[in-house]
Amino acid sequence: MGRRDNGSQLRVSRVEGDGCAPPSKKYVESLQARIRLLEAQVVSLGSQPPTILPDPQAIEPEGVELDDDTGDEQDPLSELTGLVGRLNVIDDGQIHYFGSQSSYNLVREPLRDAAPHEPSLRMQRQGIAAAAQLGKLVTISDDMQNHLLELYWKWQNPWNYVIHKGTFLRSFRGEDDGKYCSPLLLSSIFAISARYSDRPELRSDPNDPNTAGDAFCEHAKVLLLYESEAPTITTVQSACLLALRIMSDGKEALGWLYSGNATRMAHNLGLNLDCSKWVTSGLLSEDEAETRKVTWWGCYVVDKLFSLGLGRPSSTPKSSITCPKPSIDNEEEYTPWKPATEGAFDEKTLGVHSHISSTAHHVSETYTIACEAMDMIYAINSKLSSREIEDIVSKTDAFDEEEEVKTLSEQKCVS
Repeated sequence: MGRRDNGSQLRVSRVEGDGCAPPSKKYVESLQARIRLLEAQVVSLGSQPPTILPDPQAIEPEGVELDDDTGDEQDPLSELTGLVGRLNVIDDGQIHYFGSQSSYNLVREPLRDAAPHEPSLRMQRQGIAAAAQLGKLVTISDDMQNHLLELYWKWQNPWNYVIHKGTFLRSFRGEDDGKYCSPLLLSSIFAISARYSDRPELRSDPNDPNTAGDAFCEHAKVLLLYESEAPTITTVQSACLLALRIMSDGKEALGWLYSGNATRMAHNLGLNLDCSKWVTSGLLSEDEAETRKVTWWGCYVVDKLFSLGLGRPSSTPKSSITCPKPSIDNEEEYTPWKPATEGAFDEKTLGVHSHISSTAHHVSETYTIACEAMDMIYAINSKLSSREIEDIVSKTDAFDEEEEVKTLSEQKCVS
């Protein structure tokens, strides 16, 4: 599974005489992009200071401005290497982030004609075929799917807001191109929501509730192995859910691995960055931008949860984040919360709103404060005195006295 035969492995032929391997196609294309940009700058030097024209394929992150006052004596190469990192669309049709030290951030066009979603769809098909061959493919009725999704929206998503319900349901119902609902994401949702169900048919062992959702989890693990080669937003969401599900089985090492995979893929897709300029330019819709926000901050919370629980370094440093918190969406924020039960609803519960977006804000902020304090106090090379530790704890305790915290309703307080 996933193994390539020797005939498909990359072979590099040697050039006679000098013993050097020829450069790769992508490296050549990167150099060509550098040359085109430098030539344009050299031409502009004869008339006016060089400027960088806005490009829909390469929009700089918010809060970073390029210096347009460069004099005629400015070396174009120095200016070139001083560019900030950028979001870019490359050969898999997905948005990726490349830092300033990467030559990929200089390529302003896809490296080849990108067919949106095709690489990820191809890996999905391969994953499903592999799961079937291994006997791990799981299919369930529409009634059971609806049951598990209802459990997920009621019990999991309100506290671990990693899936934007609106965009997910549109893809699930076939109302768009389906990019926000994949077989992997469905299996991951079912793996964790089955834990909230009493139905014995969801268990590998009907007499053992601890086995609820195990089949979905095994199915999802195979699919994730393949999708990781061409990750999308749903791949990040799935890795987050699988990390939590696997950790609930006491498999700490594998849960930690999947949590790290989620954050790495999120950084790969640039989910940690503000993409508002892409929305303004029309390259992303408002819903797409909102889904990126929800996914990033849900992934952030999972990373901090593992960091605190296991006492290990976080993978989401504050300095790398410009992505705004999820919007306080009326449709999500004020949807009445109803317990998922087959019996009659208590009318008193119908007045309780989910507060899902504002809860996400405060949960992420709480984890940020806690992790920053813990990282300083328990750092392996920490040389803090007892007095300095007390000061850190005092500043953390002062958070409880802030006006914003005092005015939080009971539904949004995190104890």
